[in-house]
Amino acid sequence: MGLFDSRREETPEWRNPDPKIRRLGVARLVDPQLLSELSHTDTDEEVRRRALEALHTLSLADDAEKALAAVQSLSDETQLIAVARSSPREEVARAAMAKLHSGRALAAVARQGKHEALRMEAVALLSEPEDLRQVAQKTEEKAVALAALERIALLAEEKGLHEVSVAELLGSLAERARNKVVARRARALMRGGDEPSPAGAKPQTDRLRQRELCEAMEALGAAPETAGLSERIDRLRGEWIDLVPQVDPDFEERFESAWRAAKEHVVRLGQEEVERRSREAEAAKIHTERVEPRWELIRRVESLQGKDGELALPEARREWEFLRVLDTEEGETLRQRFEQACAACEARLGAWKAEKEAALEHERKEAGRKEKERREKENLRRCEQICARAERLLVSETTSLKAAARSHKEVRAALESPGPFPSAKDRKALLAKLGDLQASWGRRLIELRRSESWKHWANEEVQEELCRRAEALSAQDADPMDAGRRLTDLQVRWRQASAVSREKSQELWQRFKSARDAVRVRMESHRREQAERKNSLCRQAEELAGSSDWIPTTETLKRLQAEWKNVGSCGRAQDRALWERFRAACDQFFTRRKQDLKQRKQDWAAHLKTRVSLCEQAEAHAGSSEWDSAAAALKKLQAEWKGIGAVSRKDSEATWKRFRAACDGFFERYKRRHEIEREARVARLETICADLEALSLAPPPSEGLPEKLRSLQARWSEAGETPAGAGRALEDRYQAALDRVLVAFPEALKDSEYDALQNRRMMEELLARVEKLAAGKNPAHSSALSPATRLAAMWVEAMAANTIGGSVGSQAEARAAQDEIRKAQIAWRRIGYVPREMQGDLAERFWRACGAILPEGQEGTDTPSSGSPRGGTR
Repeated sequence: MGLFDSRREETPEWRNPDPKIRRLGVARLVDPQLLSELSHTDTDEEVRRRALEALHTLSLADDAEKALAAVQSLSDETQLIAVARSSPREEVARAAMAKLHSGRALAAVARQGKHEALRMEAVALLSEPEDLRQVAQKTEEKAVALAALERIALLAEEKGLHEVSVAELLGSLAERARNKVVARRARALMRGGDEPSPAGAKPQTDRLRQRELCEAMEALGAAPETAGLSERIDRLRGEWIDLVPQVDPDFEERFESAWRAAKEHVVRLGQEEVERRSREAEAAKIHTERVEPRWELIRRVESLQGKDGELALPEARREWEFLRVLDTEEGETLRQRFEQACAACEARLGAWKAEKEAALEHERKEAGRKEKERREKENLRRCEQICARAERLLVSETTSLKAAARSHKEVRAALESPGPFPSAKDRKALLAKLGDLQASWGRRLIELRRSESWKHWANEEVQEELCRRAEALSAQDADPMDAGRRLTDLQVRWRQASAVSREKSQELWQRFKSARDAVRVRMESHRREQAERKNSLCRQAEELAGSSDWIPTTETLKRLQAEWKNVGSCGRAQDRALWERFRAACDQFFTRRKQDLKQRKQDWAAHLKTRVSLCEQAEAHAGSSEWDSAAAALKKLQAEWKGIGAVSRKDSEATWKRFRAACDGFFERYKRRHEIEREARVARLETICADLEALSLAPPPSEGLPEKLRSLQARWSEAGETPAGAGRALEDRYQAALDRVLVAFPEALKDSEYDALQNRRMMEELLARVEKLAAGKNPAHSSALSPATRLAAMWVEAMAANTIGGSVGSQAEARAAQDEIRKAQIAWRRIGYVPREMQGDLAERFWRACGAILPEGQEGTDTPSSGSPRGGTR
């Protein structure tokens, strides 16, 4: 690839590894989708920031399609506000406003938007009175400001704003609104909807302050710098609005003119700044696109050395021609610099080529000299090898006639064409030696020919014997495979005795070959038979290879394998092919069997795991006392057990026995569940009684006895109802033990609910109070009166009840007494425990007295006595 091709295929600037180059490349992109991706994925923060700036610039462009695409990629609220306010196209501004949701953003669009329709829509979307006040106060468009004011009034009616809040909003607008119409409308709304008519004297104005603000605004209209200029203009504008309506007409007109001039000055400075930046960007672009590539080519050409310039220099010239035109003084200077660099590179290239040509000529001469020396040495070594070989064969006793004739031929050829030698001395010595060897080989060849004729005569007898043996092997009664093995030995011996006279050689060979072919025919027939047998075994194995009847098929294949071993050979190559075929069929079956066994073992393991899980669940329920839920769970487990697949034989019986034992154990317990529950309750109650009896026998505790008694009492209550039969005895045992504790440790139980003396005093007080009520209400019930007196009291009471006043009074008294008695019963139930011996007949007297006052059926006889083991007097 040439230099120009590499430059043409380089990666885009926005994908360059160098962040500085990517920043320049991003500034030139105009694809919104690509810029959006870079703003989120690029690793350099500055690149991401410039990508967002480029998107913002595209969103403000005249191209509606690109602007809309750029808006869809923007997410920053500040940028979206700027697009919604400043975009030249209404549809783009509308798309940006659709992505704004905060009241602050919509208020900014309503105040300073370029399109009046969008500003009105933004006002309609605002729902906070404060945002609407900002719009009505600061916007310069009368229609938008009035719409915001009307929106405030509408929200005040819909939301029911406090009157003070509405008054504050309207007061702020009346004093600070930039538009006088809005200020007047706000004052009218504060006065009930009618604009006030001017009355009274005109308020005095601050002309000095007005003049200062006008001069300051005029100075801003001529300010040279743009930094903070808009903010200062807006600040002065706000201060002027604070003076309204206490301003003079002449200053108002002067300030408005200065303000408009200042705004135009800001726009003009902004345009000049944009033009300046555009010129700088264009200059930088020209430098990047036209100057930098030229400098790069110049530096590259200046750095070329020697052979590097042979290909790179023409490529650099072509690349220079394709560069964009630079018709400036700098461009001409760069062109001259490039030509000078090319000329210097051509000079270096010419010097390098001359030096290279001289070096090549010297190398050719040196190579010719070395080649001549190599040929001379190679020829000398060849002749020496011929002489050495001939001398070795001359002295050897086993040299054959053929080898001797070949060596004699080599010596004669070397003597006739000796070739070049390193020196004349070497040539003379080698030629003399070759002449002596040629003479010696002449005499030795005569001797070898005589010896060869005797050897031929002896080999004729050996070959005739071998022919007779081969003919014997070709007989029909000989074993074909054994004959084949013996024939191999005869062939080896035939090769050893192969040298015979020409007259007998062909005849003996034809005789031996006929016998050999007959043996081979029998061998081939035998091999075909063996091959057919092996083919039959292969076919049987292949038929069984896909079988899934594992055990019978396994036995059959083992029988076929044993039969294969008894079949003879059918040739090494055919034996190997048939064996591979037979083994492949067997391997296919046994591999499938192994995989099936592996799968079955996996299934067995999974089923075993499920069975073990069911056993564990059954064992967990076996000792449960939640009879119904446990029985239902075990029945469900039994149903699940039936759906589990098979497991291995060694695990099947063991898991079944384990599962069945767990189920049987639970259902045996289930049959006697009522008896078990009764025994468990009795055991719990006996344990509580034993613990309480142990407390009565223990040394006096220093503290904590009431807590222990409360704990035992709670355990007794939680134990449930006492079983029939043993229940009464256990209750008596519990109450007796509790009485002993209370009697034995009165000091440890003092001021607690188990303080028997204090509880008895409380009972006596309640009893006295109830008996007093009963005696006052019905003297007939007093035990201190005689029967006649009680009878007279009852007669008097009955007579009083017949009178109107007496009836009403007695009913009120009766109800009051009944309420008092009920309160006493509640207090009686709250009294702690009192032993029976200490209690006496207090409880009986209390409830009898309550029954004397309460209506029949409300005496409270269902309340447990204070002697109950499940709690004191309740």
